[in-house]
Amino acid sequence: MKRHTSFTIINAALNSKSVSIIFFLVNCYLFSLSQDLNIYNNQFKIAPAKINYTVPTAESKKRFWRAAGEWALAQAIPWSSNRYIRKAEFAKISIPSIRHNLKTNNWEWDDNKFLNNQISHPYQGSLYFNSFRSNGFNFWESVPAAFTGSLFWETVCETHVPAPNDIINTTLGGIAFGEISNRLSKLILTKKRDKKRAIARGTAAYILNPMEGINRLTSYKPAKIRVENESIMQASLVADAGQRTVSKKGKNIFNKKEIFGRITLQFGDPFSDCKKPFNNFSVMAEVGNSDSAIANTLQIEGILYGKKIKQTSNAQHIFNISMNYDYFQNSAFVFGAQSFRANLLSQFSLSKNIKLQLKGGAGVIVLAALPDKYLFYGEGRKYDYASGLNIHVGTGINIANKVFYNFNFFCGKTKRMDTISKAYANLFYNYTSILRIVIHKNVTVNASSSNYFFDGFYKDYPNVYNHHFFRYVGLGYKISL
Repeated sequence: MKRHTSFTIINAALNSKSVSIIFFLVNCYLFSLSQDLNIYNNQFKIAPAKINYTVPTAESKKRFWRAAGEWALAQAIPWSSNRYIRKAEFAKISIPSIRHNLKTNNWEWDDNKFLNNQISHPYQGSLYFNSFRSNGFNFWESVPAAFTGSLFWETVCETHVPAPNDIINTTLGGIAFGEISNRLSKLILTKKRDKKRAIARGTAAYILNPMEGINRLTSYKPAKIRVENESIMQASLVADAGQRTVSKKGKNIFNKKEIFGRITLQFGDPFSDCKKPFNNFSVMAEVGNSDSAIANTLQIEGILYGKKIKQTSNAQHIFNISMNYDYFQNSAFVFGAQSFRANLLSQFSLSKNIKLQLKGGAGVIVLAALPDKYLFYGEGRKYDYASGLNIHVGTGINIANKVFYNFNFFCGKTKRMDTISKAYANLFYNYTSILRIVIHKNVTVNASSSNYFFDGFYKDYPNVYNHHFFRYVGLGYKISL
């Protein structure tokens, strides 16, 4: 079931209550996430050497009709499956259903489950995006494909009325998923390959970016992947595994133990030229034996534009605008967001063996999915949709490339966007950090903690103040790509 609502302009601002959160910064030992400052991944020199990495890009020739065909294929295959295999009622489209869906006053916020709205839709959007990105079009030229693909699906391929949350998640999430999968698939394909690894690398690239795989499989002579030698780029991947302890009672009593695995990827030097979108991006994915989902966390931060402000022999500063995607589904809570943020990033060499990084930023939350204690709607929606503002502060210390400590703080204030939501406003914040020590070459031991607060404000129900603790202990291994 869906209920009617209309788009509203949300003007949400962080109020004085958020200032009190700074109190927590002096007494908490915390855990760092991928979109936050992570000095262990960002071990780059103040004055980088000459080009030592290349940025994979699409082939130079633009192929519009092949791109349009793949875009249409990304619509036709799932619709055909829904219509003729699943025999789903919502896939039995008609001219009247399309006319009805084209009227924006019929649009409604949907009732789908969290995983479907926050993961499935962005993945589908990435196929629309990469249908053009993998056929010679640049980042900005491929953005309309994600939006039009989502709009076409919502209005034409289903009898359900279009959902604003689906269009936003499919478009913005599709752009982030699409550009990352495009770059990583090409990175894999440009690596030197022997015959034994050629099949494995090719398969991995095709899984990451199916559209690139279609192009290479259907071409008589697959186009060579062109690379640019303009930017100084580096990449690193850190894999962590261990045990985490979770508390859901709002008290410092840890009552649930889980096994976790985490991969954190940093692509590009955050302090290098980043004027081109996603020359620098970070991804963090976490899995665990949570009782709610195996995939617990996925976070993406891609730099859309950056500019150096100042650089000296001991310091450098850069301004950038980032596109952020957040997904959490664990045994304690669910949370998702699509946002943009303006950031100032600084790095200092305090001495030969001590480096300091600082980061601060503020931005807009286009759409956030926040837990709602009082909501259970339709097929299983238990979260509110809201929009608002956010701030982020981070610091990192590197001691002799042996000891690393990170601290990050994030806060957001939102107001609801749809009448289905029970809470009229939300305040959510977390403070996080990690202590990591190198014990042998690329092997590290780490201990970390994260604290999440979700405050919901209701007119017809008592307000809710949730506090969740996570504590981590594990081993890590770093790979330079």
